[in-house]
Amino acid sequence: MNGIYIFDTVSGKVSPLGLSYFPVYPLSWSPSGARLGITVDDKEKLVVTHIVDFKQ
Repeated sequence: MNGIYIFDTVSGKVSPLGLSYFPVYPLSWSPSGARLGITVDDKEKLVVTHIVDFKQ
């Protein structure tokens, strides 16, 4: 399993986050834990950070 997955501790379900995130740097969580920064290489081989917001 390559990529980034979300694990639901209540249901035990594992789901992929996005279609194909393969980080080039460590993931970065916001202090509140509500946002996740995922830095990847895009199609033109440029470094891009995607921000994912989570419901709390």
